[in-house]
Amino acid sequence: MNSDYSFYISSDASRQSQDTSVGMREENANKKINLAIFYSGRIIGYEECLIPFINMLKNKNKYNIKLFFSLNSFTFDPSTKKEDVIEELKSHFSDTFGDIYTEYYKMPYEFVKIRLDSNVFMDSINMQYRLLSEYYNDKKNMELIEKYEENNNMKFDIICKSRADLIFQSFTDFIKDNENDRILHNKHFMNIYYWGNFQIPPYISSTFIYGTKYVMKKYCEAYDFMLHNNRIFKGKYVVSGETLTTDNILQYPMFKDIPGGGDVQLLSTSEIIDKFENNPNGIIIHYLHDVSYTMFHSRHNKNNYVVNVDNIFQYVSDAPHLRDTS
Repeated sequence: MNSDYSFYISSDASRQSQDTSVGMREENANKKINLAIFYSGRIIGYEECLIPFINMLKNKNKYNIKLFFSLNSFTFDPSTKKEDVIEELKSHFSDTFGDIYTEYYKMPYEFVKIRLDSNVFMDSINMQYRLLSEYYNDKKNMELIEKYEENNNMKFDIICKSRADLIFQSFTDFIKDNENDRILHNKHFMNIYYWGNFQIPPYISSTFIYGTKYVMKKYCEAYDFMLHNNRIFKGKYVVSGETLTTDNILQYPMFKDIPGGGDVQLLSTSEIIDKFENNPNGIIIHYLHDVSYTMFHSRHNKNNYVVNVDNIFQYVSDAPHLRDTS
């Protein structure tokens, strides 16, 4: 296998991206690219990391940038009002501010009940809560972006998900694909593989990802994919962010029945490769090589909550025994 994973970017896809870039330069030399970047769940380190990144993009003078935030209010300092957070972000980003949504994210009661009944929740409850919060807010961010497009009678050429705490060590430019292209560009800070099998492509990043609206709408369906497979596999679909991201794009729950996937590879190497190459949505996965980053050293929420068995129902919506029946 080619170690740079070009095997998983078909020659047509590679040529398509190059031709698109050339065509864009020739036909739209003075036309800026409409770029939406969204941030989900929390915004740790945005003063130190996000602001310099956006300023760098603005200095290129080739993007119309709009930023979208869908945030879990549980991550805020308990003394902070969400109205103050909104005003702070609007002030910092002014002309690039797109929209924001905040709420205290709570897990669906059905999801939690299935996990508790199956007795597979206890050792991963905090991680699974944070995972659901992130991907729920991905979904809400896509709703914000679509609403913005509709209200402003425009379309974004590129939609990107990123973390606010990334320090970019190298970044060239976004690749602008044709509107109907199905190429998912992504970069994770390190390569991780299903069952540690280096003969297959690495997981898709949940940290820095972008593409056309079609591709990113599919990406933002991960939350519903998680809830669906939790129901189908009776709580035993227990995954990490990168696993869920990849499973959703491939439309195949690779880790199922055994929480966390176990130690035994459930499919052959060729079968896994086939899932990458022939996913139902026809998405081509492009691993970016001209992007590198580290994460800001402080990765704690201002409210560094921990969800556990003793307080779980504080983080659950519509639990029957918590309903107001007065």
